[in-house]
Amino acid sequence: IQEVGIKNKNVLDIGCGTGEFLSVCKEKGWKTKGIEPNDNARTQGIKNYSLDIEEEEALKGLGNQYSIIS
Repeated sequence: IQEVGIKNKNVLDIGCGTGEFLSVCKEKGWKTKGIEPNDNARTQGIKNYSLDIEEEEALKGLGNQYSIIS
């Protein structure tokens, strides 16, 4: 992931699946958060990559803290 002109290195991935994209972002030093409605995919992302992935209800409490939303 390229960092041109981005100061706040926070990424939110809505529908993150099993977290492969977020895993790459995390490796690059970004703070990551995933939203995934599928229990199995969410569990895999948490287990395989130690990611912060929540159910879609978590969207309600999120503010404008993300530089990238995918």
